[in-house]
Amino acid sequence: GFKDIVLNRFLNDFDFIVDIPKEENLKDNAYIELKYRYSNLLDFNKSTICVYINGLPYQDKRLSEKNSNLDSMKIKLKDFKNYTRLNIGVKFNLVPKTKDKELNTDEDLFAILLNSSNIYIPTEYEKRRDFRYYPAPLVEKGRFNNLNLVIPNKLDNINLTSLSNIFAYLGHSIKTLDGLSVDYDFDKSKNNLVYGIETKDEIKQKMTVYIEEGKFKFKEGVNITLGEDDAVVQVVDGFLDNTFIIALLAKDKVRLKNIERYLSDFDFVERLKGNVCVINSRGAVKCYELNKIELVDNNKRLFLYLSIASMIIVLILLIFVAIKYKE
Repeated sequence: GFKDIVLNRFLNDFDFIVDIPKEENLKDNAYIELKYRYSNLLDFNKSTICVYINGLPYQDKRLSEKNSNLDSMKIKLKDFKNYTRLNIGVKFNLVPKTKDKELNTDEDLFAILLNSSNIYIPTEYEKRRDFRYYPAPLVEKGRFNNLNLVIPNKLDNINLTSLSNIFAYLGHSIKTLDGLSVDYDFDKSKNNLVYGIETKDEIKQKMTVYIEEGKFKFKEGVNITLGEDDAVVQVVDGFLDNTFIIALLAKDKVRLKNIERYLSDFDFVERLKGNVCVINSRGAVKCYELNKIELVDNNKRLFLYLSIASMIIVLILLIFVAIKYKE
């Protein structure tokens, strides 16, 4: 909510943001109802209110003397079902009905956007397999989404820094540290985030792009342009019907760091879309939307090593700092 917003002829607009969780869609009955009142010194043939959504005019209405004490405008949001953020702008065009020189239009003409305005945002869960909704599906409902982080046997400072930056970004979207594990191999019962490792044959069958003997390989029928210095981040369906795999792949840790920037920097995250994104050596991204590929199930989980404990501690500390910063 907000307090009553007092506007005048020149300071005549107000903006507010409605955020929708990345794993949710707006229901068809979502709406915003604005309530407002305004001066009766207006030329009501020329005075209007206009609502902008995400920078574009969406709905307008003429002001009337009859309703000057209490007016309203209802904006249905059915057209924005798949949006995760709505920037709502309200702008009044206040035109005086007199040219009286004693009238100070800056002060005497007014419109008040009332705090009794109503924002009704019902949502429903939607399975996400598209990077335009990141950090979903890694994070859902303010927590890690039954997530298993799969890491290489050896982590150096570059790897650790990259992972730390990614999880610091994810920390802005969570309220609890539940739902996260770290392993050297896949967990078939969980969603898996894979960081830069060559995988077993049965896992490669699940991936659109994978690395084998130091070279990029593709699932049959996949048409993607890849250079030797490129890095790839992809999301595919996982071991069970409702699980997924997100894999960050590159031929070395320097190229892998180019992916990290797109998963940890607010400005770069906005450029992602589709289910396969290729980042070249200059840091430019190209995104692909590929059809779902049927996957097979045949994997054996390894036991955790002691070094994973230190990895979890580092991630928890970084996420905790991000949560406290957000508060």
